[in-house]
Amino acid sequence: MKLERRIIRFREIRYNSPITTYQNAEARLRDLAAIVTFHPVKSTIKPMSRLEQIREMLGDDPDDVFLNYALALELDKNGDHEQSLELFRNLTAGDAPYVPAFFMAAQMLNRLGRIAEAREFLESGIGEARNQGHDHATAEMTEYLEMLGEL
Repeated sequence: MKLERRIIRFREIRYNSPITTYQNAEARLRDLAAIVTFHPVKSTIKPMSRLEQIREMLGDDPDDVFLNYALALELDKNGDHEQSLELFRNLTAGDAPYVPAFFMAAQMLNRLGRIAEAREFLESGIGEARNQGHDHATAEMTEYLEMLGEL
């Protein structure tokens, strides 16, 4: 059926007859589904990339630690390693360093073949994780540091 016929049929069912039986309701739903299924609405709005979304949220709160961490991860994923590393450095500096940033920075540096820098991040991260009482993070980074020692 062409779209116009489906719309006419849907309007006839909807406006000219009350729902009295299950079959009548089912027919209405089928007609509505056919209109929606065969003719989806085309959006002219381009969805924002994850990177754009994070940057927009950071505009409201530029000091949000988790958003900066998410931005660093997204930049790394997109291949902008130096900018990502700069964000990781900012996150690991200051009065309350963000412990997961040490580990992620070390993993990124290891992938880039910068083993010595990765070890430095891990050593600092292990100390900070101990200071903050993050036993699980301490264990993960210690294990990763031992793995790097074998390379």
